[in-house]
Amino acid sequence: VVSREHYISKSLLHHLNQDKKLTIAGLPWLAGATKVLPPSALASGVLCSRHNAALSRLDDFAVRLFQAFDEGKALGSGRKLVHLFNGHDVERWLLKALCGLASSKSLNFDRETDVSIPTYWLELLFGGVEFPEHQGLYVCRSIGEIFYGPHGLAIQPFARNGRLDGITVGVCGYELILSMTGFPTRTIGERNVALRPLELYTTGPNFEKSILFTWDGVADLGTISFQNPGPRPGTDS
Repeated sequence: VVSREHYISKSLLHHLNQDKKLTIAGLPWLAGATKVLPPSALASGVLCSRHNAALSRLDDFAVRLFQAFDEGKALGSGRKLVHLFNGHDVERWLLKALCGLASSKSLNFDRETDVSIPTYWLELLFGGVEFPEHQGLYVCRSIGEIFYGPHGLAIQPFARNGRLDGITVGVCGYELILSMTGFPTRTIGERNVALRPLELYTTGPNFEKSILFTWDGVADLGTISFQNPGPRPGTDS
């Protein structure tokens, strides 16, 4: 029996929607707009009930990941925060979102683009195999990158060489890139990226934070540094 499932984790969507202002951007059917939507707008019949139950752990994981990236309560607190995650769970959460978008026909590529889901993606999703070399989580590694962290999600699937390849998810201003073919040169356009970093280290107005990832297999490791200047001028968040 196919059950209705949120391809962006249900628990995370409801967490973001506590004030009834869930903000979503980047999906093709939004036509470039940023809109306030209910969590039900991001649900579709994708997997059977048994498989959805098997992946339910990723929903709780997604909330914990978002809370680590969300710095609203950290600004000016004087706190030194440390968060530890299994990096492969981050990859599986991103892959679940990508597969859900593809299965629900929520992509907007041209007809020549192959958006089918390879069998081995599902094997990766359910933990049956490991990501091949160069495939997995990438993060921009420009040192001292300055950004503002909106309280929401920005979602952008992408294709390369005629087929669906990955997804970029912005979480509170941080950019997580999952590529299913990888970037062996460690570049995306003119940007340098790192595969599976060890640490994302952020400093901001009277706080600092480390998000640490554990990895098995190929990983660039290292620390990527960010700077959060605080609320965007003229806003409260």
